[in-house]
Amino acid sequence: MLSKDDDQLRSKQLRVLYQKLLKMHGWQNWWVSKPPFEIIIGAILVQNTNWINVDKSLTILHEKNCLTPQKLNGLTLEVLALYIKPSGLYNQKARYLKNFTEWYLSCGSFEGLKKYKTAYLRKALLNINGIGRETADVILLYVFHRPVFIIDNYTQRLLIQLGIIEKKWKYDDLQNLFYEALPPNVKIYSEYHALIVHHGKLKHSSPVMELKIK
Repeated sequence: MLSKDDDQLRSKQLRVLYQKLLKMHGWQNWWVSKPPFEIIIGAILVQNTNWINVDKSLTILHEKNCLTPQKLNGLTLEVLALYIKPSGLYNQKARYLKNFTEWYLSCGSFEGLKKYKTAYLRKALLNINGIGRETADVILLYVFHRPVFIIDNYTQRLLIQLGIIEKKWKYDDLQNLFYEALPPNVKIYSEYHALIVHHGKLKHSSPVMELKIK
């Protein structure tokens, strides 16, 4: 069992890490001014692939004028799968996109869904086939601007490398660690997650970055 001192130390380390990453890489400003539905589609497509492949799929959807919920929902699964083929697992992801889009439209799209409280909206997202905790939290943070911290493999790996945690933690436990360390601020959560991902993708990044906390 972790002591209160352990929790306080980790909280301090997470705050210091954010400042170090920000100083090293600068503001990331992910998805600024992107339409909500496009962000959601990207969040679903990026599962088990990289953003380069997702960008190819989004470009095709743009060219086919299908990046609206109405247009995308009108596509057959076969055609949608063809358009998103660069993202991999395209038949499966086509079903995920259709599942989500049908639900999205039935709830009044962005305007209808933004009225719901965060806990209710997160639970509703997790009930959709193809939406897991990470994807749901990406949607909540970057689309609906709710103070929800995203946990992914980059986060787990970096914190282990830095010695902040000893091994992989359960999603909710690690998320709560960030909540204890940081104020519920959408801008901070958005930038922190983006910085961790950016740092993790750099081939020659130094994981330790002289993070020494007495």
